[in-house]
Amino acid sequence: MRLFRNFLILLIISCSTAAGIPAQTSKTSDPVIIQNVELLRHGRQISVRLLTDNPPVYVITENLASRTLVIKFNNAR
Repeated sequence: MRLFRNFLILLIISCSTAAGIPAQTSKTSDPVIIQNVELLRHGRQISVRLLTDNPPVYVITENLASRTLVIKFNNAR
């Protein structure tokens, strides 16, 4: 449960940071809207499912030693 809470905190921070700094994209592209985030556990393995309206452009950074996961989105809100 603590891992899920840490994941949500990191997701909120990364999304709010991305929203505060405008991405350099063309004006014709629409931002990706994240509609839902699902965290699935299978034993010790964790899967994250992001439901969006368009295919997102993102980078996932993980630190298994500290059990953190950061997702950085381009042009998302």
